[in-house]
Amino acid sequence: VLVPSRSEGLPLVAIEALAAGRAVVGYDVGGVREVVEDGRDGYVIPSRDRQRFVEAVARLCAEPARLAEFGRHATTAADRFG
Repeated sequence: VLVPSRSEGLPLVAIEALAAGRAVVGYDVGGVREVVEDGRDGYVIPSRDRQRFVEAVARLCAEPARLAEFGRHATTAADRFG
């Protein structure tokens, strides 16, 4: 799930994505870093760095094993938000 927001509070869409077992790629704005553990259940990209955002998405598309691993971690990560 992609969260390309330029500003964000606590990103509920990212929490819902994790609960559904989906990796998240989002910009490091608002509470994204609180929700997504970079390199474990998704990627947190410096704000407005489009090139790195695209590279992170391409990396996950090219590495289905990593995508699946992120998905496995995502489900337990979402438990923090009850």
